[in-house]
Amino acid sequence: MKKGAARADAVRTTIHHTGPSIITAGVTNAAAFFAMGLSGFRGVIELGIIAGGGMLIATAATMTVLPALLLMVHRKQEATRIPAQSMAARVENALLQQPALTLGVCALVTVFAVFIAGRVRFDYNVLICNPSRPNR
Repeated sequence: MKKGAARADAVRTTIHHTGPSIITAGVTNAAAFFAMGLSGFRGVIELGIIAGGGMLIATAATMTVLPALLLMVHRKQEATRIPAQSMAARVENALLQQPALTLGVCALVTVFAVFIAGRVRFDYNVLICNPSRPNR
C-alpha cells in the first residue's frame, strides 16, 4: 500500500460509516415490498414477498460478503487512494459552486411537475388489460 489506511482498517471504517445507511435503506425497501402483501391479489402478494425477501438477502450480502471479497482480492501495486475524480464528484462540485442556478433549475422543474400533475390519471381497475377496449 502506498498511502492511506491499511486494507482491513479501510473496510472497517467504511462499514462503520455506511453500514447503518445501507441497512436502513435495505430494510425500508423490503418493508415497502412486504406491504404489497396486504393487497387482495395473489400475484401481487407473492411478488411482494419475493421482492422483500430478495432485498433482505441483498442487504445481508452487502454487509457480509462484499467486505470479505474486498479483503480477499489483492492486486499488485494497488494504491488505496484513487487520484482520478469521478464524474459524479465533478457534477456535484459544479452544482455547489452555483447554488442560485441549481435552485432556479430545481424550481422550474418543480413548477413544471406541478403544472402537469393534474393531467396524471390512474385507473384502479386492474382487471382491464387493454384500456382502449371496453369491458365485456
